[in-house]
Order: sequence, then structure tokens, then C-alpha cells
Amino acid sequence: MLEQGHVWRGETPQLPVSRKILGSRTWQDMSDTALSPPDIDPTTPAGRLTRSKLLRACAREEYSLLPNILCDLDKIDLALTHLGLTKARYFPDLVTFVYFAQARCDPALTIESFTCFYTYCRMVATMTEEPSQALQTFIFNEREHGRFTLNDFWEALGDLGFGPYGTLSVNYGYDVPDEVVENAWREAICRAWCKGDDGQQLSNANDAFRHIAEMRRSEALWKKWQQAKDDARADGMLITFFAMWVEDQPNQVDRMREAVSVVAGMRDSHRLRRFLETGCNRV
Repeated sequence: MLEQGHVWRGETPQLPVSRKILGSRTWQDMSDTALSPPDIDPTTPAGRLTRSKLLRACAREEYSLLPNILCDLDKIDLALTHLGLTKARYFPDLVTFVYFAQARCDPALTIESFTCFYTYCRMVATMTEEPSQALQTFIFNEREHGRFTLNDFWEALGDLGFGPYGTLSVNYGYDVPDEVVENAWREAICRAWCKGDDGQQLSNANDAFRHIAEMRRSEALWKKWQQAKDDARADGMLITFFAMWVEDQPNQVDRMREAVSVVAGMRDSHRLRRFLETGCNRV
């Protein structure tokens, strides 16, 4: 393990001579009582040679830092394997690194990589006493950047009404045309507005549409979602301007309502129509 720390993390521990830490005297003498780590500077021939020896030693070692309670779980095994690790070569500090590496080297499989990383983080947090706050913060940040898991995708299908018990009574498959997915999304938006909920159902519908568009790698659906997001931002600005205008010129309220109604029709904006009907501005 000391070789791992020296090679990967730049640690330079001093070892008591009396302790048998390494099988060979790779560490060099510093005094009569302690050993110092060898030079592994990649800019020098001697450093490169020693570094390669330590890397080979690391590769030969087989031990696991994985908590025992997780060692026999297939989910952990599959998650680590997808990320390029094994239980025998597992190091906590490397998991986040290899997730980033996978996402960068193979972006087409980012969803699968995030699913595996999320599975690992969730099981560490719920089944072990390992520190997990940093992992939870990282997961939160990744979700803020739009990452989602395969399970989120399957839930998205239900949110848009697909499945034998869904509102559409249609099973989802990649042979389903993009138009059907788009119509399912619009119907889910309509249901959310008609129910007048607190915005959660509307948010779920929009997220579900984005998840499906990404999984299908459909440029047409992605553009539809992006346009809807931009329109929602523009709708919010229009409602703000409407309120300011009416406050300054209350005698122009009918004229402004007519203008907002025209924009709502052009954009097919449920949010603007709802605002005109109820005076309530909910995203």
C-alpha cells in the first residue's frame, strides 16, 4: 500500500528499519532508524526506472480496501467493472477519477457510467460507515449538470404515460416515432397545468422528455426540449414585464392582456394561458 501512496498520491513516508513493510529493499536508507522513499521523478532516467518497478509491484499486489459488507454484492462488482476497477484493485480515491475518465473518453456511455457511479455512492452511503459526504455532494453537482441514471430513464417513461398502466397504454420502444414521444410530453404538460399542482409534475414531465431525448440521441427531440426551456424563460420575463407595465399604467391592462394572449397562442404556452386565467405565475 505504501507503493500505491508514493506512486499515485505523492506520499513520502519514512519507514522504521525494524518493520518488514516491503518484501524487497525498494525504500532507500535515510538513517540508521528509518528508510526514505526512492526517487520516482519521471524527468530523470533513474526516477523513471524506479517508478516502473513500483508500478509493476502495484499491479502484482492483490488486496481490497472495499468494505467487507459490499464485497459479495453483484451490483458493486458490475459497477466497478464498468468503471474499469475490480474489487481486488479498488481504491476509494480512484472511483471519482475513473468516472470522470470514462465520461471524457467515452461520452456516449456517460449515462451508464453515471448509473454505476451513483450505485457505488448510494451503497457506500447506506450500507457502510465510510465517509460519504463528499460523494453525495459530487452526485448532487452532477445532477445539477443534467446527469441521470438508467433508473431515472425508466421512471421517465412512466411520467410521460408509457407502459401497460400508463395513460397512453403504449409500450415504449426505440421503434416508437419521435412524434409520439413529443405528443406524450405535451399531454403530460397539459395534465400538469390542468391539475394546477405546485409545479413538481410539470418539472417531472420536462425532465422525463429530456431523459428520453438523450437516451434516443434524438437531435430533433433535444431541440424541442431546448426551445421549450428557452420559451419558459421568455414567458417568465414577459409575465414580469406585464406586472411592471400594469403597475405603471393600470389603464392599459386590457391591451397588455391581449398582447400576452397573442404570444401565448403563438408559443402554445400553457404557462401564459394559465397566468391570464388565474393571475398565478407558476413554472
